[in-house]
Amino acid sequence: MIGKLFGEICDISSDHIIVNVNGVGYIVFCSGRIISRYNIGDRIELITQTIVKETDISIFGFVNSIDKEFFNHLLTIQGVGAKLAQTIIGSLDVNEIIQSVQINDDTKFTKISGVGPKLAARLVNELKSKRFISKLQNIKMKQEINISDNNQSQIILDATSALSNLGYAETQINSAINQIISDKADLDNLKLDILIKDCIKLLSS
Repeated sequence: MIGKLFGEICDISSDHIIVNVNGVGYIVFCSGRIISRYNIGDRIELITQTIVKETDISIFGFVNSIDKEFFNHLLTIQGVGAKLAQTIIGSLDVNEIIQSVQINDDTKFTKISGVGPKLAARLVNELKSKRFISKLQNIKMKQEINISDNNQSQIILDATSALSNLGYAETQINSAINQIISDKADLDNLKLDILIKDCIKLLSS
């Protein structure tokens, strides 16, 4: 299974690129948002998902783990295939997805090519899963604070555990921490006790 590809773009099409990796050209299906950023000859790094069928093996590429997570979840929804899932990802970013689902608004989905009113309503209903929205928020939050910094990551994990012990729901905790982290200009001075206090203040308001 191919998890990541690093190489040079040697061809670009409307729905895929060909990445030269040590002399081997891999066809990687990407969203229009990704394709529009690059030119032939550019170096690229992609997180990948391989879809295996009886007569075909396709590789889909993503620039971050949020898009890949969303892609795989979309594939579990009736009426959504890999190509349509990629189109949806290229049309909406994670903030738009979360907001639309939380307010039960399917209008953004109906504007996507290949998504009719019935499928748009189904997408919102399926994506309403609190576990999935929470997972999206969690991944987004970790990326925003640079997950490679183990100290910051541990602080967030400890704060999440402490708030959970106080009786707050996982979705509430993730939303509060995400909001506080997004508002902070200096994450290097992130403190556990202050983060917990700020979260409690926000959750109690």
